Amino acid sequence: MLTLIGIVMFLLSIAAHELGHAFAMKKYGYQMTEICLCGIGNIIFQFKINKIFGDTPITIRMFPFVGFVRYSEITALRMKLANWKSYTHIKGGGVIANFLFSAILYTIVMIMVGNYSTWNLILISLLFLIGLFPRVTTHLVLPIGIFLLYSILHTLFNMQPHQVAETGKSVGSVVTIAADIHKSISVIDMIMRVSLISISIGILNALPLIPLDGGHLATFYIEKLFPKHRSMVAKIYGWVTFIPLAILILFCLKNDLMLIVNYICKLF
Repeated sequence: MLTLIGIVMFLLSIAAHELGHAFAMKKYGYQMTEICLCGIGNIIFQFKINKIFGDTPITIRMFPFVGFVRYSEITALRMKLANWKSYTHIKGGGVIANFLFSAILYTIVMIMVGNYSTWNLILISLLFLIGLFPRVTTHLVLPIGIFLLYSILHTLFNMQPHQVAETGKSVGSVVTIAADIHKSISVIDMIMRVSLISISIGILNALPLIPLDGGHLATFYIEKLFPKHRSMVAKIYGWVTFIPLAILILFCLKNDLMLIVNYICKLF
């Protein structure tokens, strides 16, 4: 039961990310055709919140890996032709929403434990500060993503091959995350794990790799720097940055598959 609650909260962190994008798009008057809170594949549940998002359907799809906000090509072009502040807010809004969701979860843990230490109050205040002022903090998403990518690459290039292999074993998608949540020994432990996962989702999306949010922001600014060759430069950047992300995805799928195989073997 604890694991199930944890997985639902993890899916809520994905939903929070997509709602961060959706609220930013609504703020600047862009029309959306679908807000998928979680999943890919066939739609299993659909509803509307007319007072907030009008006729835009809000969906949950079959396979809970990612979420997305869908809009027309015309809207995408309008967004790119708009000023850099609105585009940065829209593309960085999901990352900031993850920090806000984590702040809420961490606050719940602090209240449950009754630990109102100075460090906890500073950490929660910082997370809420990031989450409640997205028009300012979204401008930090790309610089943070570039710094994190540099740190990751620098660390990997300075690691021994066996250390890289051991590190690769710890990455994964929904299955690996569910296995990690399953290790929770209490409700508080489970909420803390999901809170950290929410921040991790935000940080991952800040990386300047296509098709992550940071990748879209990086492409936007590269196109502004090379307006005459914007299409070619964007395509080159997209393919070059997709390669490391594809490797990470393969690691995730391999580790998820191994967990499933090990679980099945234990049943017999």
